[in-house]
Amino acid sequence: MRVALLCFLLVCAILQASSVEYPEQFHDEHSIACTKKLKMDKSDLNNIMDESFDVYQNPTARSYKKCIFEGMNLVKDGEFVREATVNYIATKVVPFYKPNVHDPAVEAGKAYDRCEHVEGGKDGERIVNFINCVNAELRK
Repeated sequence: MRVALLCFLLVCAILQASSVEYPEQFHDEHSIACTKKLKMDKSDLNNIMDESFDVYQNPTARSYKKCIFEGMNLVKDGEFVREATVNYIATKVVPFYKPNVHDPAVEAGKAYDRCEHVEGGKDGERIVNFINCVNAELRK
């Protein structure tokens, strides 16, 4: 019993240590609205991403990212809306990973094309998989 409790505490400590503060540049009216709608607090936001800014596959992260993507009209009927999503990636995500890139729209389009067919559930799992795929593409 003691060993199980110690293992649980160790896992909790590792998860807490690996969480990062949610980047300010991604706070906008949609993220704020979703934070309120889902009744999230700062500790919830700080457990959305790991130190590489990949989104965790947990119910809170999936619900939050799904809410944002739906609020921004980046998804429709379960599919990504190319123009809106590429525009978002070009204006928010590319500058985060590649601040000196010459043409953010080109980088965003390439990342979108490589990631649009990721799989996942309707609970936001596919959106999180897409985000993590785009992040990986932009870190290359």
